[in-house]
Amino acid sequence: MKVTAVSPTTVQAVRLQPLARTLFRWETFNTFNHTQFGGVSVWCSGLKPPGEPCTGPNNIGNGEIGYARSPRIMQLGLKLVF
Repeated sequence: MKVTAVSPTTVQAVRLQPLARTLFRWETFNTFNHTQFGGVSVWCSGLKPPGEPCTGPNNIGNGEIGYARSPRIMQLGLKLVF
């Protein structure tokens, strides 16, 4: 399964005085919030062999999605160095 996620980081340093500075950091994960599904069931059930049509009462869980990956997450950080 291919996972595509854009996760940029921005860092900005600002000097306050000759002996002190701040460091601001902003990080995002899955920036464009693309839905990424995982655990997709591609077989009908354990009762039918792979490749046979999914018909009748054995069509259990076909195409069922097990989970979705994390949505967009952002975090900020501020560090004072002196």
